[in-house]
Amino acid sequence: MANHQLETRYFMDGCVVVYKRDDGSGLWQYRLRVPNIPNRYLRRSSKTTDFAEAKKIAIKEWNKLCFRKEEGLAVFTKTFGDVAQAVLEEQEERVKRGIITDGHWSYRRTVIRRYLIPFFGLMQVNAISQNKVDDYWKWRMDYWSDGDGKNQKSAGVKSKSPSYSTLQHDVQLIRKILHYAEDRNWCDKKDIPQVNHPLSNDRKRRAVFSQKEWEQLLTYMRTWAERPSTQWQKLTRHRLRYRAMVMYHTGMRTVESSNLTWGDVGLYTEDDGTEYCELWVQGKRKRRRLIAKRNVYKMLVDWKEKAKFTADNDYVFAKSTGKRATTDDGMFRQILTELNLLTDRIGQPRALTSLRHSYATNQIVNNRIDLHLLSSNMGTSVQMIEKHYGHLEPVQRAAELAGRGTHLNSRRKSK
Repeated sequence: MANHQLETRYFMDGCVVVYKRDDGSGLWQYRLRVPNIPNRYLRRSSKTTDFAEAKKIAIKEWNKLCFRKEEGLAVFTKTFGDVAQAVLEEQEERVKRGIITDGHWSYRRTVIRRYLIPFFGLMQVNAISQNKVDDYWKWRMDYWSDGDGKNQKSAGVKSKSPSYSTLQHDVQLIRKILHYAEDRNWCDKKDIPQVNHPLSNDRKRRAVFSQKEWEQLLTYMRTWAERPSTQWQKLTRHRLRYRAMVMYHTGMRTVESSNLTWGDVGLYTEDDGTEYCELWVQGKRKRRRLIAKRNVYKMLVDWKEKAKFTADNDYVFAKSTGKRATTDDGMFRQILTELNLLTDRIGQPRALTSLRHSYATNQIVNNRIDLHLLSSNMGTSVQMIEKHYGHLEPVQRAAELAGRGTHLNSRRKSK
């Protein structure tokens, strides 16, 4: 049954209405209207039974709305929950139309419903301050250990704090929802706080292999792959050896190497006859073209001569069943342990993905490749390259910093 207004009072030429509901609470409510903005109202509770205080609160809020109108800012905004729901509905429609997969969206859907809406849901999007975002990170980090999720049976490992990559989804989704609101004039750009990763200051530089360490690893793997007595064990080890070499020389992601098929491998020829290896790789998102030196193609041809599954639709790095080898990290870490290379000199752990980071480091330091070109070939953004490898610039430009006026690796002679 609808509540009716009682003791209604009008101020500011009827733009401010203060009233009570017949719900027995005794609290004063207010409804605000801004001149020349038809059919739009802001309704809120003053949360007080004192009329004078309620009137003061209502007029203060009305003045804020009028100021925003005069400044050309969004006047009537929505709650974070309203905007989040709009984003959810839009993405669900994209899933139905096949633009994105449900697998891609399902975890993000959970993050919005489990974390973002419960915390930010009732807040106006133009009122979410940096302090509120900081409060969210504290709440989120403790969610499973001491917070709302502590007693949920399906929580899994509840005491473990979320990882950097897990929280990256939260960062992206908070930004997405706030910018969605901005695009629809529900808030202004200046209202949107910086949503920085809570672990950014603790994020360590990514572990890589030095040239000497890579040569040590490569030499060891040649003999290591031939040790087993059975053919399948040998093939499994050779699969890892070739996979490691390809990742080191292309910078592809581990998942991209898992998804690679023989039909994705080919040669690209320049107008001058120079040949390069051309690969079409796919991770969790769209396919992309990757160009590498021709010797990568030779590596793959050598591996193909050993491999059992070699049709165009077969996985390049397939298991004995023909299914893709999703990860060889366990076997790779075992090798690193045997060589005392499992961690770098400052104690950071290495894994297959360290081969990708080694590729990026080599391209920046030794080949002085343009960052835009490198980011395109690696399937990432310039911002991510700068974030994770920006510390390499002093090494890259050591000659300039030393006052010699020349760059490293600039010994090319004129023809």
